[in-house]
This record gives sequence, structure tokens and C-alpha cells, in this order.
Amino acid sequence: GVGWEQWSEKETSRDINELNLKLTALNGFLENWRSAYNGIEMYRAAISRERATSKSLITAQENLEKFVNDNPDNNISLMQLLTEAQKYIKPVLDLKHCPVCGKDAVREELVQRIDEQVKNMKRLNELNQALINARHIHQSAKTNLNEAEIMCFGLFNTFCIGQLETVKKYIPESTELFSGFIPLTDQMDQTAYLKEHLPAFQVTNTTLGIDQKEIDGQVKQHNSISTQYNSLIKARNSVEIIQTKLETTQKALALIESTRKEFINEELNSISGTVEALYMKIHPAESIGRVEMSLNLNFKHSIDIHARFQDLDKITPQSLYSESHLDTLGLCIFLALAKKYHEPNTILILDDVMMSVDHSHLERVIEVLHEDLGEFAHIFITTHYRPWRELYRHGRAPASRIQFVELMPWTIERGIRFYNGKVNLEELRQHLNSEQIDRQKLCSLSGVILESIFDFLAVKYQCKMARKPKNEYVLRELTDCLDSKLQKALVVQQIAVDETGKIIDNQIEKETQLQPIIQNLKGLAIIRNWVGAHFNPDGFNISDAEVCQFAELTLEFGELLTCPMEGGFPIKSTSGMYHATRSGRIRMLPFTQPQ
Repeated sequence: GVGWEQWSEKETSRDINELNLKLTALNGFLENWRSAYNGIEMYRAAISRERATSKSLITAQENLEKFVNDNPDNNISLMQLLTEAQKYIKPVLDLKHCPVCGKDAVREELVQRIDEQVKNMKRLNELNQALINARHIHQSAKTNLNEAEIMCFGLFNTFCIGQLETVKKYIPESTELFSGFIPLTDQMDQTAYLKEHLPAFQVTNTTLGIDQKEIDGQVKQHNSISTQYNSLIKARNSVEIIQTKLETTQKALALIESTRKEFINEELNSISGTVEALYMKIHPAESIGRVEMSLNLNFKHSIDIHARFQDLDKITPQSLYSESHLDTLGLCIFLALAKKYHEPNTILILDDVMMSVDHSHLERVIEVLHEDLGEFAHIFITTHYRPWRELYRHGRAPASRIQFVELMPWTIERGIRFYNGKVNLEELRQHLNSEQIDRQKLCSLSGVILESIFDFLAVKYQCKMARKPKNEYVLRELTDCLDSKLQKALVVQQIAVDETGKIIDNQIEKETQLQPIIQNLKGLAIIRNWVGAHFNPDGFNISDAEVCQFAELTLEFGELLTCPMEGGFPIKSTSGMYHATRSGRIRMLPFTQPQ
């Protein structure tokens, strides 16, 4: 048999214009018939009302006549006369004669007699008023009947004329029925005709109503099938278009994904060498590294990182590396990307990137930032990690090219507050130049600076010291660990620079023996304790000049060992002959402790 789709297509293509025309004609016929039939119903109701009011009028006349016959003294004319006299006399207050007979009369007595007579004739008055009302109602009913009659036959005449063509076309057998009413102009003829043929009109209306419902159902079914079929075809076409777009988009997506993955892998490969170099500077000779990075093709937003740990290769760093190792690895990856994409005006921002590294590794991180990232315009570092800050303050890192901005406690009302922090040598210099001498501050700060310098010398030359659990040594212990041979050999050389500020290799501009300064400081070191660290009455005898001398010697000692170009102590030992600052401007000899 024929499938549903073929059947739906055939039904959709079927021409139903003739059905629509017929439906429109039948709808108009039925609507006009309802109007005409409503007119007939109103005419019938008007006839019934006129008949009922006519009957009521006859009853009222009969009731009045019977009462008058039974009560000859009561008649309508007398009642009307007394009623009019009553209306005339009551307003006249100075009445002295009867207005009817002219005899002398007392007004009050006359009014009383008339009222009593009218009261005695109350029933006659009621019946007379009922007759008047019945006449009025009957007259209104006759008027309504006349209007209903005109409207009824007008509507029916219009109906017959307007629907004659529809009748001729769709029910020709009823043509005579409709055309037979149109020529009639006499009301009696119209009434008789309508009364005789109304059932036939009703049958015609019922027949056409059945046809209208059947045709309406056919049209609605056709329209529903057409709508659904057209929607189906439209949806099918849309699916074909979408499927084509989907296939094209999937190809584009695959191309983009493959290109993106290829690009990311190339980028990872391009920075792997830089990551390894930076990481090895921070972790030399630690049996870790060999960092390899690649995109994990099986997961979204996933990069595989493999590295070495002791004799194991291609391990995941997260499984064996410490938190410090992972922190520095992440920093090296970030720095490698920053170096690859930097421009001359690039600003590098490091926000709390270090919180777990120890002292030696932190020094190497600082060395990487200063030596390997010089191509950046600026480097901003924010940190809560105090060791990082203190390395700069105590001259263990090149502080000449940095600026400290330290945040102070803040509130909503006062806002953010900060001050420009200083390295210790700069702070000591400012206190020395101040008009008001702060004795305790000068001595305390000088002691901290000297402890930092002598600790640096003790570690650099591996001086002998008594072992302590926490390696916490006081200034006296640190100064005493430098034996006489080392003190005599300690020399600081300042290398000359040309007009452009470039260092001239092996041209010594100034050479300073450190032993005299060290001996002078050892002689004044007790001032630190008496004035700067403890309450001691002996400190009362220390003059301001002695305090300033101690601070000035400390400042001189610190400046001799600090690079004037970049800051920092001579920590580089790559020459094998001397120790130098990162810039090479300051050299310290000997290379090892004399034997």
C-alpha cells in the first residue's frame, strides 16, 4: 500500500479551494439563518406578550364594570370630580365658600367630607388605576409587536435574498422555497407563508449545518496534515543543512585541535632547554632535572611534565619532588615563557612565587633573576616570605638596583599605607647623616650589619667555630673566628670602569687591606652590647663620638665589600683566584684561607 509519507504528500497537494468556498458560503448561510431565526423568535415572543396584555386589559375592564354595577353610588365621574376638588381645595387656606355650589362652608369641614368620600371610593379608584395600567401595557406590547414584526420579516426577507445563490448552488431543491417568500409584500401573506414553510426552512438549515460540519472537518484535517507534513519536510531539510555544517565544523575542529596541539608541543619543546638551564642554576648537582614537557592528547587542559630524580628518569615531579623543588620548577617554566615572549618594554610580575625554599636556593633564585632576566624593563616582586627581603637588606643580594616598598597595617578608614624600605647600609648612612643622633639605633644596626658581614666571611673561608645546635653566633664569636693569617691576607680590590661604566678587566682602581678595619671594629664591638643591645651603666660613659666612630667603621667595612654598581657581596667564585661580586667590580682575596 501507499506509505504515510506518500499519502501525506498527496493530501497536502490536493486542491481544497472549492471546499473552502463552499465552507465560507455555508458559514455565511448559517450565520444569517441564526440572525433571521432570532428575529422570528423575537416576533413570536412579541405576539405572545401582546396576547397576554390584551387578555389582562379585558379582565381589568370587566372588573371595573362589575364594581360600578354593584355600587351605583360609586361611579368614575364622581370619583374623578372629588379627586380634582381635593387637589384644588387643600392648597387654599382661606376658603369660605364651596367651589361647586357656592354655599358658605368651613374649609376644614369641607376637606374632611371630601377625604371621607374619596376614602370610601378607594376600591373604585384601584380598579380604575388597574385599567389605566393595563391599557398602557397593552399599548406598549402592540408597539413592540409591530417593531418585532417589521424586523422579523425584514431579516427573513434579507436572508432569503442573500442566500438564494447559495441555495441554488448547493441545495437547488430548496430554491422555490426561498424565492417564494421574496415577492410577498403583504404582512398577512408573509405571516401565513412563514408559518406554513418554517419547518422546511429549518430542515434546510439542519441539512446545511451537517454539510458545514463535515466540510469544516475535512478542511481542518487537510490543514493539519499539510502543516505537519511541511514542518517535517522543513525539519528534514534543516537536518541536512545542519548535518553538512556539523561535518564541516567537525573537520575544522579537528584541524584546529591538531594545529593547537602541534603548536603547544612546539612551544613546550622550544622552552624546555631554557627551563632546564634555569632549573640547574637553582639546583646544581642535586640529581634532579632533565625536565621534559608535552601536551597530554587524551585529556583537556593537561600537560605532562617528566623529570629525573636520582637514577630514575621520566618520573612525574609531583610524586617525588619536594614542595621547594616544585615551586622552583613552576617558576622556571613561567620565566622561560616570559623570556620567549618578552618585548623591550615587558614588565615581569612575580606575586608570592616563593614560600618554601631554603637560604641557599633562594640566593640562587635571586641570582637567576638578576643575571638571566636582564632583558625585562622592570621586575615586580611581591612576597610575604621575609627571608627574601632580608637577603637584600643585609647585602647578600644585589640591592643597588631595587626599590623596597613595604606595606604597613591598614584599615578601611585610613586606607593602604606603605613606606620605602631600605637596605641596612643605606639606613645606617641616613642615621649617621641625621642631625639628631639615635645612639641605640646606630649601635644596634651596626651590630646587625657586622654580624651579617662576618658570617659571610666565616662561611666563605670555612673558619673554625664552636658547633652550636642552631648555628646562632654572636658578634664576638664571629669576629674571633677570623685568625691572624686570614686577616692579614684579606684584601678588597675595586676594578676600574671606563666612561660608559663598563669594567676594565684586571685594572685595579683601589686596593684596601681589611685587617686594620677589622681590628678597629673588634676594639669597638663592645659598644654594640653596652649601647645598642642591653641596659648597661658602662654604656653611659660611651660618648656620641665613639658611637659614630663605630657606625662609620661599620659603614666603611660594608661599602668596601658591597658592589657599588649592583649591590651584594663578592659571592662568585668562578675564577679560582678571587671572589667577586656579580658585576665583577669588587674582588676579595685570598681565594681560600691561608695555611
